[in-house]
Amino acid sequence: MVRVFLIGAGRGCQLVLGHLMPIPSVRILGVADNDPKAVALKMAQVAGLPVFLTDPIDILKTLDVDMVFDLTGDPKIGSALLQLSKDRFEVATGQVTRLFINTLIEAAEKNQLLK
Repeated sequence: MVRVFLIGAGRGCQLVLGHLMPIPSVRILGVADNDPKAVALKMAQVAGLPVFLTDPIDILKTLDVDMVFDLTGDPKIGSALLQLSKDRFEVATGQVTRLFINTLIEAAEKNQLLK
């Protein structure tokens, strides 16, 4: 079981949640964003996932997590995550998350064309 935490609940997070939630070997421990109106927070709440509106770095200090997706696009958060993660968890941030989201977008578009 891979325990995942998502930071940044925008449209990219919606794509990632939609892709990861159905996978039995993935357990999403929570979604964090400082904007209570972020679009993916509602999706997370409906799915029964914990939602956090506080500092995600503080939250991660208390969680046993395997992978963190930084979906914020904020280099400061990415840097803080990389410092915190040393031997604790894997981090997908920056170009890695952009590539992942773009892959999900292209797959969804291709799926729409096949329907």
